[in-house]
Amino acid sequence: MNSETAACTKRYVTMGLLGTYNGDVKDEFIASDCSKIHITQSRSEENSRTIHHQFGMKWDVNRAHVSNLFGSKPEPLYYPNLFYQQNFSPVFDPWAFTNFTPLEVLIFSREQEVQVTCQGVYSCMYDYLVSGRRDFALDTLSSEKKFEYDKLKGEQKTLIVFFAKKAVSCGPLEKNFGVIKYPLGNNYLDGVTVTFTCQTEYFIHGNEQRHCINGSWSPGWWAWCRSRTEEIALKWMTGIVVSLAFILVLTFTFLQLQRIRKRNLALRHKLNLGITSSANLP
Repeated sequence: MNSETAACTKRYVTMGLLGTYNGDVKDEFIASDCSKIHITQSRSEENSRTIHHQFGMKWDVNRAHVSNLFGSKPEPLYYPNLFYQQNFSPVFDPWAFTNFTPLEVLIFSREQEVQVTCQGVYSCMYDYLVSGRRDFALDTLSSEKKFEYDKLKGEQKTLIVFFAKKAVSCGPLEKNFGVIKYPLGNNYLDGVTVTFTCQTEYFIHGNEQRHCINGSWSPGWWAWCRSRTEEIALKWMTGIVVSLAFILVLTFTFLQLQRIRKRNLALRHKLNLGITSSANLP
């Protein structure tokens, strides 16, 4: 056991992808057996192979000699074929999936290249640094620019429409107690439709909608609400009054007919008496 392995087994240290948190980038790769992987700072195939075989493969959690992540008993994970493929062939070329070449380092650094390409757009910088692809970053930059343009265009259109319609306002519509007016807080510009409703315990009367046309509200009655209890009481009272009025009309009509009938009978009786008296004269 070398000195590095002995020091690792005697104290708690961070290993694997966590690094060592000591400010030294040269000892970030510590294998599961506490051996330190020494690599150079340059991006090369040799470093990629060293990291894969001496660091990554030693942390293979599908092997039985590695402790379970959630227990103390060493055992392989269930269904290891779901996590590891025997025919997997890693790509060690660090420049295989990027259009950034080592020759660009002679002109400016990676950070400068990202800043110049992305023009300060954070989403573009993120895609560039994560993927390493300049074309991906440019696509993101183009989408961001288009979004900002559409946003500015929409804001300008809103301002133009607002100032164009500001002079043709119909003015506010007053509402009575219990009336709900929609939309709320509107400027009552040309083309706006205001809808009136009542709360659940009220009935609405008047026009439920008014339209703003060329600075004037459409003709209609002022909307107002009456409580449900009062509305029902008035309906009952109206029904009773109408029924009584109908009965009174029928009674009055019947009495008038009776009076006319009696008067006709009296006239007929007088006529009969006059005829009889004339017949008895010598």
